[in-house]
Amino acid sequence: MRRVRFKRVCDACPETFDFFTRRYIGYLRTRYGHFQIVAADGTRLLEGRNEGFGWFTEEERGKYLATAEILLTQHLLSHGATSPRRNNKRRRPSRRGRKRQPT
Repeated sequence: MRRVRFKRVCDACPETFDFFTRRYIGYLRTRYGHFQIVAADGTRLLEGRNEGFGWFTEEERGKYLATAEILLTQHLLSHGATSPRRNNKRRRPSRRGRKRQPT
């Protein structure tokens, strides 16, 4: 299993972290005093209340980041790596506005 890393996506309300191995595996976020850990397939692994309104306190941040890493890794191991990519996917160019090539 590859090392799990996380990236802070938003540091204001809501404070959000995305978790990755080679691919996106889920996120941790807090908003209005409520946090949730969600896997890439949409499964909610944990949710509850936190002290901060739209952000974590310093103590909470470390605790919930470690918890999210453990839960997301366990979910990935038990459900496989079938989750879609997020933030790293390349978008196909739009076909709108292109002229059709003569056949």
